[in-house]
Order: sequence, then C-alpha cells, then structure tokens
Amino acid sequence: MTESISRRNFLHAGATMGVGLGSWTAVSAQGAWPSAPVKIVVPFSPGGATDVVARLLGDGLQKRVGQSFIIDNRTGAGGSIGTAAVAKALPDGLTLTVGLTSSLLVNQFQYKTLPYNPRNDLILLSQIAIAPMAICVGERVPARNMKELKQYLAERRGKVSYGTYGNGSYSHLVLEHMNKSLGADMVGVHYRGEAAVMAALLAAEVDIGVASGVVTVPQAKAGKIRVVGIAGPQRMPALADVPTLIEQGMTDEAYRVGGWVALAAPAKTPANVIDRLARETALVVQSPAFKERVGDLGLIALGNGPKQFKEAYEREYPIWKRMFEASGAKIED
Repeated sequence: MTESISRRNFLHAGATMGVGLGSWTAVSAQGAWPSAPVKIVVPFSPGGATDVVARLLGDGLQKRVGQSFIIDNRTGAGGSIGTAAVAKALPDGLTLTVGLTSSLLVNQFQYKTLPYNPRNDLILLSQIAIAPMAICVGERVPARNMKELKQYLAERRGKVSYGTYGNGSYSHLVLEHMNKSLGADMVGVHYRGEAAVMAALLAAEVDIGVASGVVTVPQAKAGKIRVVGIAGPQRMPALADVPTLIEQGMTDEAYRVGGWVALAAPAKTPANVIDRLARETALVVQSPAFKERVGDLGLIALGNGPKQFKEAYEREYPIWKRMFEASGAKIED
C-alpha cells in the first residue's frame, strides 16, 4: 500500500493541467478500466513507424481487455498538437498518446510556447520500443564503417553535406554533434521527414543521413545506400551485422542515447488505471509476435513500466538538452 501511494504522488506531482480533484474522484468511482472505447492519439501521420506501433499495441490491448482501441492521428508542430490534446484530456484512461522522443522530450527545448509540459502534464507509462537510428551514406561516399567515414570527412572538410528529417530532430542533433566533434564543417540540409532524407540520399543531393529502420532497411538491403553505424545503445535487429557507433569507438553521450516510441496518459489518471495499463502494455509488448513485428521495423521491443521509464527519461533529459543547445537548432515560436 505504501509503495502504491508514494508512486502515485511521484508520478502526479506538479501537474499543472487536467481536471480538478472532484473530477478525478468521479473518474475513480466509475469502476473497472476501460469503461468505453480507448482513443490512442498518434501525433504523426498514418503509415509511419509510430503509427504502426500504436496500431499493433492497440490491437494487442483490445484482445486483452475486450474494449476497442481507436487510433486518432493528429499531426502538426512536430507532434505537439496531438500531444497537447492528450495532456488536456480527461484523466480517465480513455485518451492516451503513443509518441516519440521528439514529442515527449525534445519539443520542450525547441518550442518557445509549447502548450504542454511533458514532465508535469503527462504520466510516462511505458517505453514501448527503442529506436536505434542508422547512419547512412549515399553511393558517392565510399565509406563502409565509421573509421572510413571519419577519414573521408577529414579529407573533404567543408565539401560534405548531411540531410536531416527536420530542424531539432534527432537526425539534426546527432549529425551536428558529429560535424562539430570531428571538425568536418559539413553543410546541413533540413527536409520534411525521413522519406525525404532517403530520397535526397538516393538522388545524391546529400552525402550522409540518419533514419530509422523503416526507411533504411529496404534501401540498404537493395544496395542503394550503405549503413556505416547505428546510433544508440544497441544494434538494429533488422541490420544486426552493422555495429553501433559505440562499438566503433565513438563513445560520446550523443551516440549513447537513441530514439524511442512510448505510451503516455494525462496527469492525474488514477493509479489503479495506470497500474492496469502498464501491466497490460508490458504483456502485449513482450509477446513474441509483437517483438517480431517491431523488429521488422528496426525497433527493439521494451515495454518497461512507469518507474523505469521515468528513471530513463530523467537520465536522458540533460543529454538531449545539451545536444539541442549545442546544435544551434532554431527555436520555434
């Protein structure tokens, strides 16, 4: 009992949005969760990795709890619009979000007037999957690994370009860190999304890019690009033969953190609902079928609980903050 109460207080402390105590009490008295269909807001476009993961999770939860899970794609402002809608929703466990490192962490550095505070207005339920990112080069770059890429950059200082899938995105932060730490003087070009970065690599508009397994694996297996390393703490399952940057001797903190796909709920969602959601989510995510499916997307299924997610978030927060500030990323209004 003591553990349950203290955890609730820890998770909900400092919440600045949501409903008052009266509404919370009414929600708690409604009975077993879920009492109605559950909406999962995905703050990104349909068809992407986040959307696919959300649908897989929703299908799994629906089978386990016997209630419908409906995906609601609300795009815009780097995931902020959809995430803000969940932060402001009634905390009854019937409105959730499946988001990314960007919408749940990095956006608070990027936007001057972010309409939610991820640390106060949301309960971080579970890191559904870790998303290792591939460092890719186009065919005109002969490098096959990071040692050869570093040599290539040293020989062509100021003549190499890199593409990102957006200002302030992980691709921008990690490539600009690489640029400065290696003294490469690369030119950065921002595109709208991973698919556009991959198209630019294939068309030789840029030399280097970073992307998830969803867009990288098909092109790498077709021999149209090369993956010289994986950013993040683990290898990408779909490209298991490609070593991480850490394994290749690049141990900076920027290469130790990777993206993730995660589940969150509005602050003040009752503790019994959070406990049930976390338990059911872990069972779905840790199932062999789910692991295999997300593995095909280049992701690593995790399914940790609120306590572990919160601890990981607090460890990574200052790293992402330093990376963003050092990148020179534009601060959006």
